[in-house]
Amino acid sequence: MDSMTHTSTVGNQQAGTRASKSARRATAAGWVGSVLEYYDFVIYGTAAALVFPALFFQTGDPAVATVVSLASIGTAYLIRPFGALVMGHLGDRVGRKPVLVASILLTGVATFLIGCLPNYGTIGVAAPVLLILLRLIQGFAVAGEVAGATSLTLEHAPSKRRALFSSFTYSGTQVGVVLASLVWILLVRLPEDQLMSWGWRIPFWLSIVVVLVGIILRWGVDESPEFVDAKTSGDVARFPLLVLFKQNVSSVVKVVLASLHQAPFLIFSTFALSYGKKVGGISSGTLLLMSVLGFALSVVLMTQWGMLADKIGRKPVFLIGAVGFLVLIFPFLAALRTGNVPLVMLVGITMYGVAGGACLGSWTALVSEQFETRVRFSGMAVSMQFGLILPSFVPSIATALAGTSSGGWVWAGLFAGGCIVISIIAVLTFREGLAASPVSEDIEVPART
Repeated sequence: MDSMTHTSTVGNQQAGTRASKSARRATAAGWVGSVLEYYDFVIYGTAAALVFPALFFQTGDPAVATVVSLASIGTAYLIRPFGALVMGHLGDRVGRKPVLVASILLTGVATFLIGCLPNYGTIGVAAPVLLILLRLIQGFAVAGEVAGATSLTLEHAPSKRRALFSSFTYSGTQVGVVLASLVWILLVRLPEDQLMSWGWRIPFWLSIVVVLVGIILRWGVDESPEFVDAKTSGDVARFPLLVLFKQNVSSVVKVVLASLHQAPFLIFSTFALSYGKKVGGISSGTLLLMSVLGFALSVVLMTQWGMLADKIGRKPVFLIGAVGFLVLIFPFLAALRTGNVPLVMLVGITMYGVAGGACLGSWTALVSEQFETRVRFSGMAVSMQFGLILPSFVPSIATALAGTSSGGWVWAGLFAGGCIVISIIAVLTFREGLAASPVSEDIEVPART
């Protein structure tokens, strides 16, 4: 009897060790894709604020060119909902792993090609057309990135540490932001003619390194055990989107509205670059350094917020961060206007490092747990991407609202603050914990294999 007990104990320990290793591999595979997604996002956003107006959007009016260039950031988000429908369907139907491999490969190719584009002076209007086309490909490819990475990570993670493990998905996004910002901090030191001719291309070409690492990691990770179990038991939906919109439409709407909390991120990472330089007279290097420090602090704190979310719940931690954003967004914009660098640094880093860390450290677990396994990928992908359409245009909207008048920053702040308030109200209606898997007879037959 003792021998049998010992054998059983050893077997359980070995199974636990394998599960732990599998969870860590899945977390790493999800993390690196998130690094690439936000690395790409920031290098494009920074280029759109600093160099693309002159290179691709020569309208004759620098102010108009800047608004149009910043608006091009949002074009990727216009196609993301369609990409989310496709990627979400495949992720819940075929599996998380193959979709994530395809996503990182397609994203990386599009990013690299942006770095190869000739400018407006070389090929005329074809230059912005090609730029936006590649931006659309990026948007389609990454539409399921966070949803897929979170699904894979959460479904591998120990049940009592899901918020901690899934927080690494957004930790990866912040590392991507830091890497992109560091690259741009170095590049803006180049003489302007070198920056405008070849320097701006370097960040786009460097993305290929992250792509190769990501493909290797994702190719070697195991498929989600929850998805495998669902497939084995015949619980994989034949038409995941049909199940999603018939049984989970309220969750989709709630997440769409809650996703508006992304507005301060775009104010901090993109709008501040052009507004702080143009109106406050703050150098691009200083503003990029602020971004690096703010995002670095959020990376450090994010796992701590994730652990707290495992103890007290996802909603309280998210709401702490959202209220922090709401309190600090107006002082941050006012500080940009004054050009007071120490104040900008203090408020900006605190806003994004602390408040942003709380929101993002709890967000992935909070959202993923609104959907059951068979529609988790599609539910997260569709709702988050539809929810990001308006925030994606925050830099251009805020730029238009702020203008150069002394009180324009107030209108930009009211717009961003309104987005945060809507997000808070939506999250208050969220469930806390994993969604159940309801069975409905009218869905059962067409939805299952």
